[in-house]
Amino acid sequence: MERMESLLQEILKNQLEMKQDIVNMKQDMANMKQDMANMKQDIAYLKQDMAYLKEDMISVKQNMARLEQNLEQTRLELKQEIQNVFEEVKAVKERLQTVEIVTASNWKDLLHLKAIR
Repeated sequence: MERMESLLQEILKNQLEMKQDIVNMKQDMANMKQDMANMKQDIAYLKQDMAYLKEDMISVKQNMARLEQNLEQTRLELKQEIQNVFEEVKAVKERLQTVEIVTASNWKDLLHLKAIR
């Protein structure tokens, strides 16, 4: 009889331990579910951030394309402006040469007139 009581107590003890283990496992599972819910929320935030980054990237690419077009247009305008300035300087040089020639001719005429007097 004593032996049976001992066995029953041990069975009861084991049953209580198993119940406690089940309670602990349920708590662990609840914690894991909460962790998974948190991870899902984090993943949703990451997806949203990635969508914003993608939009920003598209905007940056569009801005770069516009800047490249503006840069090319400005380069062509500057090239044309430099060509215009070059032609104007060339024309001024030619006029200065003409003025020098006319001035030299006038000096020659003046010297000739002085010599005649």
